[in-house]
Amino acid sequence: MADKLAPLAVTELQSGSSDSHEKEGAQDSRRGRIHEFQETEGYIIDIAEDGSASTGLKLAKDGHTVLIPQPSDDKNDPLNWTWNKKHLMLLIVSWVSFLPDYGSATGAVALIPQAVEWETTPDTVNHSQAGNVFMLGAGGVVVVILSAYFGRLPVVFWFLLISLATAAWCAQPNTFESFMAARILNGFFSTVSQAGGLMFIKDMFFFHEQARKINIWASFIVMSPYVGPLFAAFITETLHWSVPFWVYFAMNVLGMALVIAFLEETYYDRSIPSDQQPARGNRFARLIGTAQWKSRHLRNTLGQACWRTVSVLLKPVVALSCVFYALTFAWAVGINTTLAIFVTPLYGFGPKQVGFFYFTPVIAVALGEVTGHWLHDALAKQYIRSHKGHFEPEVRLRAVVLAMPVVIVGLALIGQCFENQWHFMVTSVCWGLYPEASGEVSAWLNMARTVGGFIVSYFQVRWAEAQGTKQSFGIQAALFQIPPIAKMPKLTDRKLRRKPAPVEGPKTPPVQATPSSGHHNSQQHHDPEQGVEQLVDHTEQLPLRSKRTRRLEQKLARKKRTSTDLLSLEDLPFELLDAILLCLRPRDLVALSRVSKDYRDFIQQEGPRIANSVIELRYPCLAACFLRPVLLENIEDRGVRRHMGHPKVTNRFNHAFHHIPAPPRELVCSCPTCYHRWNALGLLVDFAHWQDHLDKGEAIPRIYFGHRPEWNTLLLNRNMQIVLKGICDPLWYACILEKHLESTARAIRRQVLNKSNKRQHYRLTNQDTREGTDHFLKADGPPTIDYPYHRDSYYMLEAYMPNRSWIDGQWVYLPASLHERDVTALINHMFPVSGGERVSPEQLWSTS
Repeated sequence: MADKLAPLAVTELQSGSSDSHEKEGAQDSRRGRIHEFQETEGYIIDIAEDGSASTGLKLAKDGHTVLIPQPSDDKNDPLNWTWNKKHLMLLIVSWVSFLPDYGSATGAVALIPQAVEWETTPDTVNHSQAGNVFMLGAGGVVVVILSAYFGRLPVVFWFLLISLATAAWCAQPNTFESFMAARILNGFFSTVSQAGGLMFIKDMFFFHEQARKINIWASFIVMSPYVGPLFAAFITETLHWSVPFWVYFAMNVLGMALVIAFLEETYYDRSIPSDQQPARGNRFARLIGTAQWKSRHLRNTLGQACWRTVSVLLKPVVALSCVFYALTFAWAVGINTTLAIFVTPLYGFGPKQVGFFYFTPVIAVALGEVTGHWLHDALAKQYIRSHKGHFEPEVRLRAVVLAMPVVIVGLALIGQCFENQWHFMVTSVCWGLYPEASGEVSAWLNMARTVGGFIVSYFQVRWAEAQGTKQSFGIQAALFQIPPIAKMPKLTDRKLRRKPAPVEGPKTPPVQATPSSGHHNSQQHHDPEQGVEQLVDHTEQLPLRSKRTRRLEQKLARKKRTSTDLLSLEDLPFELLDAILLCLRPRDLVALSRVSKDYRDFIQQEGPRIANSVIELRYPCLAACFLRPVLLENIEDRGVRRHMGHPKVTNRFNHAFHHIPAPPRELVCSCPTCYHRWNALGLLVDFAHWQDHLDKGEAIPRIYFGHRPEWNTLLLNRNMQIVLKGICDPLWYACILEKHLESTARAIRRQVLNKSNKRQHYRLTNQDTREGTDHFLKADGPPTIDYPYHRDSYYMLEAYMPNRSWIDGQWVYLPASLHERDVTALINHMFPVSGGERVSPEQLWSTS
């Protein structure tokens, strides 16, 4: 037998081989044996590629691929099930694996309405979310221990039954404490198939099939945390936050029905002869576990089941995979749970827009599944052809090398999108680039994935706020490279895969194999006492000079300028460069910042100072009329900031305008002065949007009472984004003023040509237009008396210049100190001090 197997380069056979059949009578040797780890991790043997004849091993339908593991002759052996039955089991396990992260991410969307209902903070409610995520990993370790002792099916049934009950509990809790307990318990029990799914796949499918099946199962897991918030965001837009949890409960009901109706026990020990296999029992007995309990002596003891879960982590391959998995999914989970915090103020998204944004990772995961489904097998077949039918599992790691650059680029670009305020479609594409193993391995990988995300979600936002999204996400992309770089050279050593052994099992002598002629003859040596080929290290020394060093030297040489090089704007003295930039318009400064990294860094650093100088030079009238509202974060006095962020203050105004976005109460001060300043800037941006309609004489679309058209919602969100940028960035504020000056000039020309308009007009000359300043607005002209409450007022609006009056031959502007007076009055009115004493503005703002 050994001579026949020699040309196939077989060094070890699984428990179902002819060598193990010679030991079928040794019942004691089966006890203490670990089922999965006694089977070959080994090699696909391709008869056609090697050119050898069949040696009695069972082959696949193609007639040349050896089946690993070798199936028994028992019809109850899961390897002998029909194609339809196997894939029905796979889809059921995949659906149940889809539920845990779906339910966990559903809770992330409901944090704010829950905090309002329970009168607490979203951070406090988030504790239930964190507990749920952690239990998704901890529960998986318990699942595989119980599965090794009791069997697969009863563990899935009982865990899913408790998950079903806790899902209903999550949807109808009495208090927050009750909800938190339900979420933690649900996370522990819902992870049953997510952690143990690889056991089912390994039990039912042959080695050459497992990569495609794992890809199907894993795609359900990876997609679930994005589908959950996608549906929940749409539901909570109009319904109570409990409705998404009732949907999650219904999905659990479907999973339970499929398990009860179709799922089968897949554990099967092929070292036991067919006529000595334990009785399977009826369907109900297998489902609740009484049939498996009677045959527990043929499986692991409880101590062995616990030890195997611990010992598998001692294998270097598993430990490295867990580190890789944790650092891969940690950033994905962090982005997924904090995405709304970044995109809501940046793009002005509401719950519905955030929900649409989650279509990106769903589509990305689907494309990844389609690609990976055949990519892994293509890599394996290529290796088999080039190595005469021989295969090593580590070959599949080449897919990581292909995917890793795309993931790193996507992760780094997300930070660039957030910090540089790129269009949301660019952010969507970058996010799509980023979203991206028997029982004990599955449990530890699941644990690594959930714990990584559990930790990152705590500091993701604060890290981005402290260092900026560009730097924080760039560091994440750099950290992502470490595990694959460290993992690749180690996992290519198959000896590392085989040790240390999980537990002491029966010592089965391996089948001796002699390498075929011309196949690894010069690189392999065989130890006759051990029967295992010994590898000789022929690694060459790295060259002292590499391509990377040469490219670095060329880059440094290009930076060295000679006397004949032309000078650029960057080479000018700072004073001269500063004087040139002060002559530019704000839009030119923004365009210049996109020319190169040096210009961008310079304008980001000096932009506020330059923008303020440009405003003082070009737009002094507009700046006095359109003062920026104050951000809550810019109020230095914590007591004042706390009072102005209180719901009693923020909920005073009922914003009913259809053409002005509502101010975000959590960001902008809610005093009357800041509210009117916000409305003025919002109207300014909206007025600029409709200038083409007004010039062409086209009617502005009307909005009827009680209607909220989608186009107007998108326009208001866009306008809110622009106003927020103008409040935070002086350069954007200058751009807004520049745009309004252009709108004012166009409106004056229209009204001058309107013969029916007999009112006084501002005198606007061609020279004023070329100068691009608002100096002509200092002259006498019609004051802004009527407030544009709707867009119909735009037709006759000439120069919208609020907050000033013509007194004694000059324009008089409202002072900026009105903000402090309004805040003082509000605090004295809504938060009176005991004893009736009123605080003066000087006392209130003494530390601000």
